[in-house]
This record gives sequence, structure tokens and C-alpha cells, in this order.
Amino acid sequence: MIRTPVHLVLADRTQFVCRSFDIGMGGMGVMADASIPVGTQLMLKATLPSKRAQAETLICRARVAVCVLASPGSHGGFRVGLQFQALDPKAVELLQYFLQQRQPEIP
Repeated sequence: MIRTPVHLVLADRTQFVCRSFDIGMGGMGVMADASIPVGTQLMLKATLPSKRAQAETLICRARVAVCVLASPGSHGGFRVGLQFQALDPKAVELLQYFLQQRQPEIP
């Protein structure tokens, strides 16, 4: 689980500041204050720990795969599932490093 601010910018320049709740090589889950239609293409910016520096910014294109009203116990808002689109090599490396650091050690 990762909780970090995520900035989304839509084609019409509408911006959302969300908070992440999950991430993987294929996409990211965020909590948003407003509904974003499924299929919406956008730019995503999020800061992740990196091996080169204390943190680096992940910048990539993404598509809204799912958007549902969150349960009342989860502080409200919308759970938005974002699917990464055509990650560049730097983004792939950053995600791989972050995900490796999250893996529990197997005895």
C-alpha cells in the first residue's frame, strides 16, 4: 500500500489532487473527490522513492479503468483505478524499484 499525493491532469486541463492507495506495474488506485469517467485519458504525476535519489516523480499517461463511489467508512470520495499507458523505461525502472522495496522477505 502506498499513500502519496497524485496529481491528475485531463486533456481539458482539469486537475485533480488525489491520494493513492495501491500501485503495481500496470496501474494505480487513487481516491478522488469527484467522479472521473471511465475511459478518460490523463497525465499522472506521483512521487516515489528511488534508488538514484530520495524520491523521483513518476510521470506517465494513464486511462481511467474504473471509478466507483467509495464506501462511507473509507472517508468518502471515489475509488479510481488508473491503467498506465506506454510507460517509458525510466518509469518502468522507478516502479520496479519501488515494488521490490515493498516485497516482504521470504525466510
